[in-house]
Amino acid sequence: MSLFSWIKNKFYEGKLSNAKKQVAKANYLKAEQILSSLLGKKPEAVIELSNIYVKRATDVKSLVDVLSKIDELKQYLSEENKEEYALILAGHIKTMQEKACFSFKHEKYEDAVSLVVSLRPFVKDKSFSNTIARYHAYLSFSKSLITPDYKKELSILSNYLKQYQDGCIDDIKIFVDKYAQKKRFVRA
Repeated sequence: MSLFSWIKNKFYEGKLSNAKKQVAKANYLKAEQILSSLLGKKPEAVIELSNIYVKRATDVKSLVDVLSKIDELKQYLSEENKEEYALILAGHIKTMQEKACFSFKHEKYEDAVSLVVSLRPFVKDKSFSNTIARYHAYLSFSKSLITPDYKKELSILSNYLKQYQDGCIDDIKIFVDKYAQKKRFVRA
């Protein structure tokens, strides 16, 4: 290693250390700026920046935004950081799936759909495609309860129900029961 490389490395290590101090002080914006300047220069910057993003993601919108930000960091991966990056990404995806499930169970269908749709490029199995279709179906169903132009929503609902087979009959029964409870007999 040449003297110039050694000095440059020490300079980057100092900046990385400063970024970690900013994180400890909860000064995340400053830490993000420092770490962003180190991308491509210090492999740890990818990990530290990913951790900051994940730590700050609290609501649905920020969870989705953070997924995009973490995905953009993959261009800076190296042998030194790719395993830890993969763990952070997998953890964030799991958190988003859990939040989507929680939102769905609490009838926050727009949140659930937003989360699962953003996860589509990262989760490839067929059952996840069924989950996306099911969440969309419930969103259309909930909209059909409150909108005067319910026929459009019922058409959308029908299309999503066709996309998944397992559990579809049970969901249709739930929809009919809820329409009946709300005295929406024509819709049922």
